[in-house]
Amino acid sequence: MILAGLKESNIAIDLSKLEKSDRLNDSKFVVGGRAYFEAEVLGFKISSFTYRGFFDKLNYQEPERPSGPPIY
Repeated sequence: MILAGLKESNIAIDLSKLEKSDRLNDSKFVVGGRAYFEAEVLGFKISSFTYRGFFDKLNYQEPERPSGPPIY
């Protein structure tokens, strides 16, 4: 019913798994406080690209640049 547009739904995404993988140096999913995503709907005889974007980490602050000469 969700695919037919007759019912709304939510999907929970555990972003802590991405951050844990990054901490263990297994991946680089979260860069600059953002994680890119693409969402696709798949079903019997259905394949539809629906959305892409970024998840922004709440209260993320860019690290301060070290003092010294410019880095090129």
